[in-house]
Amino acid sequence: MNVDQQTGEVADDEKFPGSDAHLVPLNLAALSEDELIALLPTPIQTAGALAGPGR
Repeated sequence: MNVDQQTGEVADDEKFPGSDAHLVPLNLAALSEDELIALLPTPIQTAGALAGPGR
């Protein structure tokens, strides 16, 4: 991924070996506070993930 320092434009010219996946830039400055909070897990989700399967 290359970033033009003048414009901030991102050129995604790289691929991960063995896949068709590309990196997607995330402009955090364009998100509202509610949208940023929605990106994070809730305490209940975090506790469930840490408990692991079968618990």
